[in-house]
Amino acid sequence: MSSAEPEASQESEDDQNKEDANASEHDDSKKKDEDWDGEERRSEDRPWSDADKNKSEDEQVLSEEERNALSGDVEQITDEAGVLTYDFYSPAHINKSSLPALTIINEKIIESMSEGLTDLLQREIEVTANDVDISRYGDFIHSLPILIDTSIINISKIDSQALVCIDGGLIEIIMDAYFGGEGKLSEASDKQVFTETEFNISNKILEMFLISNKAAWEKTEPLDFQYVQRELQPKLINLLDESALIVVCQFKVSLDEEASYIRIAYPYKALEPIKHSLRKMVPERDEESDGQWKKQLFNSIKAAPIELNTVLAAFNLTVDEIVKLKTGDVIPFAMPESVTVYSSTTPIFTGKIGSVNDAVAVSISSWIRKNES
Repeated sequence: MSSAEPEASQESEDDQNKEDANASEHDDSKKKDEDWDGEERRSEDRPWSDADKNKSEDEQVLSEEERNALSGDVEQITDEAGVLTYDFYSPAHINKSSLPALTIINEKIIESMSEGLTDLLQREIEVTANDVDISRYGDFIHSLPILIDTSIINISKIDSQALVCIDGGLIEIIMDAYFGGEGKLSEASDKQVFTETEFNISNKILEMFLISNKAAWEKTEPLDFQYVQRELQPKLINLLDESALIVVCQFKVSLDEEASYIRIAYPYKALEPIKHSLRKMVPERDEESDGQWKKQLFNSIKAAPIELNTVLAAFNLTVDEIVKLKTGDVIPFAMPESVTVYSSTTPIFTGKIGSVNDAVAVSISSWIRKNES
């Protein structure tokens, strides 16, 4: 009897465990039918289906061969620390859609500065502009020459400051020409300070440059450029952080064989509020205008004159024979059956020699293709 009681007790425990397991499965099933907010959802309302649960774990979107092919072509590029650094603020990654508008503004500055300097010196002055550039403030400051007159400028409306840098060489060229010289640079290269007269010349250049900038910007944004202060050591100017981006416009001023530069540097962020106005300055592409331009270009090319030439005969004579030639001597030669007609040194076509209205003429036999020449 005692042996039967443990068996009955064991059966009772087994039944209880089954009931607990069934209750647990029921609770789990109910939880699966509840969304994250605790509300009960029907199976058709769920974003997954019960069939998804029956998929084999071995099923993949890509086969093993495809995965190996893709992973085999991927090259891992990292630095020494194992992480590839990417500078989103690098000048190479900056949107430069506003730069064409600055090029248009610079053309107006060029025209104004050329007229102003020519009137000042009563000599022909040529002003050109380099491509608009974006660089870091620190790189720009360290690239400037030792002898340079740098001015801090306030720009109204965009509530910002800019730098105008006039090379010492430009001041020297203008001063020499202003006082009747040829506008030459001196041979001394160790000069590190400006004279009072050179400061006065620099002031004239700066005033003219600021007026030219104001006029150039007028139809785009009515900006006003006001002088704040002068600094002969640009490295001491804490206008921006060295890593900050700036937009640099550089102008080359030439007088005969001498040339030097004047630059203006805008903080990149200062142009952000007016970038839409700058983009409006760049005309959109007009397909109709493009078609007319192409037609005019095509017609101009067709109307371009081309000189053609050909060689009727070529001789081989010794130096002695050439020395003995005198007026009236005759050098006989046979008229070639065909000749090649050239444009400069490029063969165009072959032809036969004949005559038209008592003039020597060439009858075209065949055109010479590029690969044939």
